[in-house]
Parts: sequence; C-alpha cells; structure tokens
Amino acid sequence: MFERILVAIDTSTGDRHVFDTALSLAQLTQARLLLAHVLSDLDTMNDSDTRRRGDAEGNPHYDEMPRLANAPAHHANGLEMLRQFHAIAKASGIGADIAQPLANPGDKICNLAIDWGADLIVMGRREPEDLQTSTQSSVSDYVVCSTSCPVLVIQHQKCDRASGYRNQVAIMH
Repeated sequence: MFERILVAIDTSTGDRHVFDTALSLAQLTQARLLLAHVLSDLDTMNDSDTRRRGDAEGNPHYDEMPRLANAPAHHANGLEMLRQFHAIAKASGIGADIAQPLANPGDKICNLAIDWGADLIVMGRREPEDLQTSTQSSVSDYVVCSTSCPVLVIQHQKCDRASGYRNQVAIMH
C-alpha cells in the first residue's frame, strides 16, 4: 500500500497530530517516512552559507539542510522538532529521513514527493483565521492541486476555548 510517506510539518502545535497520524500509517504499512520542514524565509541566506547533509545523528540522509549563521529561532525549533520526531519514529521501528530545505514550501513539498518517490503526503491545514499570519493553508491547497500522489490533510478546527482544537482528516487526490 504505502511504502514512502512524506510528512510536511511546521512548528505549529497541531503538527504533532500530523506526525502521529503519519507514524500510525507507517506502522500499519511498514512505510518509511520523510519528515520535512520547509524553511520559507529566503532573506536569511547569504553568500557565506554552506549546506550540509545529515539526519538527527549526523548520518547521511535524503535532502540538504541549510546552516544559517543568523537563522531565526523558528528554524532551530524546526530542526529540533525534526530530530524529536525522528527519534520517536526510530524508537517505533520505523525508518525515517529528515529534510529542512530552504525553498518555496508548496513547490518543495511537491518536488520532494517526486524526487523521493513518495506515495502519500501527510500535512496539516490551519484555520482560515490563521491565514493572516501563515501561508500554510495556501500551501496545502497548492500541494493538493499540484502533486501526483494522494494527500492526507489534517484539518485543525477550533471547537471552543475549553476543548481547544478538534482534528478532522480529509483525503484528497
């Protein structure tokens, strides 16, 4: 069924549920995961930046990860999140690679899916009110319309203040 699942995550709190969903699918099908956190802040790159390759333990992995001298905190938070999710997948017996490329998120997710040979993309989608501070919803829309493989979108909907978020899942292709 699924052999390679690309998990597109960001640093929002709801993306733990995105990872957990992808991990559950990987456990059911013994799929390999590519945990991807695309950095979209192109203004942080400069001529002295170098690229390195490695997973959470420094072993070679699938994609390049930028090392930014003056990187914003969310870049470091994203890498730490990838390392934590990688450790969880490994402890669960699931093979995983990590990628933190610097690119246009929608395009890069679609290209990663093609280049890595993903047969499923799992990603989140935020509430429309979050669109003022994030492009995640438009990224998920772009990926759904532009990729050639199925996309599992985890929708985060606010219920009320007491219960927080209710997660809904939509499979689109």
